[in-house]
Amino acid sequence: MSDIKFKILIALLVVNITMHSQENVTTVGFQFKPIISTKFIDAGVEESTTDWINAEFEHTGGYAMGMIIRRGFTPTLSVETGISYIKRNYQIRVTDLDSLLTGEMNYTLVAYQIPIQGLVYARLTDKLWMNASGGFGLNFLPSDVRSATFEYRQTTYRTGTVNWFKPSLIANYGFEYRTKKDGYFYLGASFDRPFSELALARATIRRSDGEERTTGSVYTGAYLTIDFRYFFHEDPERRRRVKKTK
Repeated sequence: MSDIKFKILIALLVVNITMHSQENVTTVGFQFKPIISTKFIDAGVEESTTDWINAEFEHTGGYAMGMIIRRGFTPTLSVETGISYIKRNYQIRVTDLDSLLTGEMNYTLVAYQIPIQGLVYARLTDKLWMNASGGFGLNFLPSDVRSATFEYRQTTYRTGTVNWFKPSLIANYGFEYRTKKDGYFYLGASFDRPFSELALARATIRRSDGEERTTGSVYTGAYLTIDFRYFFHEDPERRRRVKKTK
């Protein structure tokens, strides 16, 4: 065997050994993901103005947390699912342009998500792995949100024909440190963007003469996160052997 063929054979064996460690492994983990609000993904401050009222609608962050189930199917592919609780924080600043009366209101929009995504990974060192994933999020919004003071009121309506269900595109990239006894420790980043508008927010000022003045803005619901995950260590499942009987 030539030297080149021998090196190729060794390389293939190394790849097969290093990628085999997640095949037939099912593990459970937990995650916490602080949400980052940025104008880059249409999640910054949106301003709306009429002849009588000015309002600024801002996504101020939040977090997502929940459980993850990962199943390894092939040496290079795993699938993840689970369930997460998502809390988006918003702030509305309202100004009456006649009286210059200004006020602020903070509130949250809650959703639940079932992610379904494929995961591809590669080994960098003995314990450090790099991975990337993509898929879909099945998001469920339980209710509209309303809050009010004497002068101000905000109402955030879920939009769409089926307003309680909002599928989204999700993508993730990160690094995982794996141990044999203490489990897997993960640090990465994710992007989540619903396929349609998430909600319509309306800000209302109630004047002393009883007149109400309203303006509104649309929330896309897109966000970035920093991902902290932990997975329990699990050994590969043993393949069942079928005994032949005479």
